Amino acid sequence: MFQLSQARGLLGTRDVEQALHTTTAAVETATRIGAQRCVAQAKELAPAFKPYARVHGVPALLSRLATA
Repeated sequence: MFQLSQARGLLGTRDVEQALHTTTAAVETATRIGAQRCVAQAKELAPAFKPYARVHGVPALLSRLATA
């Protein structure tokens, strides 16, 4: 959950690449350990990534969040 809070802050400073990396790592960990609440919190970040849909890796993250 700390990683998702960190990712939210990074998006606020427009550090999209680092936010993407942090969110992806958090989703991978949450999925692996079955932490559905963390996955749900990651899904809440999806709208903040949408303006950056052309940034490499963002479409893959959005797709993964949509199916998680």
